[in-house]
This record gives sequence, C-alpha cells and structure tokens, in this order.
Amino acid sequence: MNSRFAGKAAYSLLCLFLALLMTGCGDERVSGGSDDVDNPALTVTLRSSERLPFGPATAAVYARRQNPLRDPAPLLALTVPFGGAVSISDSSLLQAMAAAEARGVHWSNRDSVEFNLVASDIPGESPSGEAYEGGFLLVRVGGAGYQFSRKVGGQIRYPDAKGVLASAPALAAPVMEMRGQVGAGGRELGLKSVFVPGSPYRAEIAGDGTFTLARMASGRYELNALSADEKIYTAADSLVTGSEYSASDWSEAELIWIE
Repeated sequence: MNSRFAGKAAYSLLCLFLALLMTGCGDERVSGGSDDVDNPALTVTLRSSERLPFGPATAAVYARRQNPLRDPAPLLALTVPFGGAVSISDSSLLQAMAAAEARGVHWSNRDSVEFNLVASDIPGESPSGEAYEGGFLLVRVGGAGYQFSRKVGGQIRYPDAKGVLASAPALAAPVMEMRGQVGAGGRELGLKSVFVPGSPYRAEIAGDGTFTLARMASGRYELNALSADEKIYTAADSLVTGSEYSASDWSEAELIWIE
C-alpha cells in the first residue's frame, strides 16, 4: 500500500509540473516586456488629411539625429496596407538601431532610442501623400522593460496599459521643390549641402547658395548643413514649408553623432 501511495503521489506531482509548464508556455512575452506590460509596441495606422483610411504606403523610422547625407537608409521601413496597421515592437527597433550603429549611425545612449516617423505613398499604388512625425522615444524603464512615448507640443503621450502607443499620421499632398537660400553667412562657411536630421530630406547647395528639397511633408523643420571641410552647422531659423526660406545665421553644431 505504501509503495502504491508513493507512486500515485509521484504521478500527481508530475501532472502538476506539466500543467505549470504548459501555463508558462502559453504566457510567452515579447522581449522587453515586463509583468505589467505584455508587448511594448508602436502601432501605425495611416489616414488622409480628411482622416480617411490611406494606403498602401510606407512608414519609415529614422534615428532622431541621423544624417541622411551620410546614411539615408531608415532604421525600419514597413508597408502599411490600406485601412490596416503595422506594429513596431521594442525588440525590432532595438535590433534595427544596433544594425544602424554598425553602419556608422551614432547611438549615444543604449538605454533609449529617439526617432522620427516619415510616412509616404508608394508611387503608382496610392494617392500622393507625405507625413512627418517627430518626438518619439523608446526608453528602458525599471529592470529590463521598455516603454514607447512621444512628445508633442510640450505634452508627452504615453502608451496604454499594455504598452502600446498608437500613431495615425495624416498624409497630405507633399511639398514639392522646396527652395531655400543659405544666406551670406552660409556661403562664407562654404556650406555644400543641407539636410533635416532624422529624415530623408536632403539637398545639394548650388554655387549661389540656393538649394531645392525635392519632396517633403508640410511642416516646420530644424535645418542642418554640411560644409566643404566636413563640419556640421545648424541654421538659426527653422525651415517652414510654403514660405520663402533664407537662413540669417549658422552656428557649428555640437553633435557627437557626426563622425
């Protein structure tokens, strides 16, 4: 009887162990999650300027201080279907940033990734549209967990209880052939090209100091420039699409991400 009882007890313990193991397997979490956050992610849904579904289109992620003159490739580029959404997980963004760092994009703080989002139509497949959203952040919180957020107009948008931050850029007609002038100061510095950091927007500067950005989303942008001696400068004036642009002054940028 004792041996029979011991056998039943051992069998019961084995069943309990297997049940617990199966329960754990059914609760698998994405890398970067925590006990309270299942799947830290940024979801992207595209809309037209009238807030109607838009697509298919590309949603591209650029590091906040990425220089498109040195590395124009986005960290991630995802196709968003019409009326659908794509999800960018914390782990996929971290892996993409590590790959970009290997190409030469500087990553100053490995506990965070500052990034921008540029959405653009796919030529020949959808209406023409472009959108730019900045101020995104993926940051380590607590132990091994990460959190997405976005700073907009001095306010910070946080994710929901499951760690998901939703973004719905509104794609409007892009600004084509945005022209500008680097001014007398820019010509004296020998500036040879301009760019918007953390975006695909870039252009060469002509001998008379003029430049033309072929296509960009409507908005206000920080403008940087590269000189003939490979120094980076920041314009004193923001570039605002739809208006004439001429830089009044330039200051040398103290940016460790330029190598």
